[in-house]
Amino acid sequence: MAIAWSGWMRRLAGWVWNPKTGEQRPGPPLGHVTASGNIVTDTRALQIPTVMRCIRIIGETCASLPIQVYERTPAGDVPAPNHWLSRLLMEPNESMTGDELREALVGQMAGWGNGYAEIVRDTTGRPRELWPLKADLMVVKRDENRVLRYEYPDRFQVPQGYSAGQILHCRAFSVDGVMGMSPLGFLRHTLGLTVGAEDLAASFFNNGGRPSAILSVDTPLTPSQREQVRESI
Repeated sequence: MAIAWSGWMRRLAGWVWNPKTGEQRPGPPLGHVTASGNIVTDTRALQIPTVMRCIRIIGETCASLPIQVYERTPAGDVPAPNHWLSRLLMEPNESMTGDELREALVGQMAGWGNGYAEIVRDTTGRPRELWPLKADLMVVKRDENRVLRYEYPDRFQVPQGYSAGQILHCRAFSVDGVMGMSPLGFLRHTLGLTVGAEDLAASFFNNGGRPSAILSVDTPLTPSQREQVRESI
């Protein structure tokens, strides 16, 4: 029992607390068979109404909250609506508003534990644009100096390297301060039960609400006979 417990603890610590170097993970990966025997992917998890609704509520609510840049002066902090950072937060890129960017980042944090955006800088090094990146495609690594490095595939699916200064990394709840913990990953077994229940109900109603087969016998069966029938079926 002590050996099994220590092994379980090592596996849990491996997902919760990332190593000093190498690939950093937000939690157990999706797309593998869960304890219920069902495979839960990111897409399948979002097809569960409760999951989709929770992520939407969190993302949309946080995006609707006001955000403002302040400038620190001798007289105190005063709003700075004309500051370049304020304009960036209101219009992060040519395709979306600031509300849409925040909704995307917070939605990623609510589902995958981490939200990412590429920082595009001008010739002076000042951030000019922010483009959201898919959290499930991002690979985060830490080098021997414990500096974070990022890898994200281009349109040809070739991994491209990014430095920490090129990526805006927003973390959800974290115990190591490096990676946010993925709710979808850590709750994959519970999600697998939900998927199994949905599939079973869908199969039942698709059959007109009738069981697929009924076995009847003329005389009562003994316990050993019942066991033989179960094994044969």
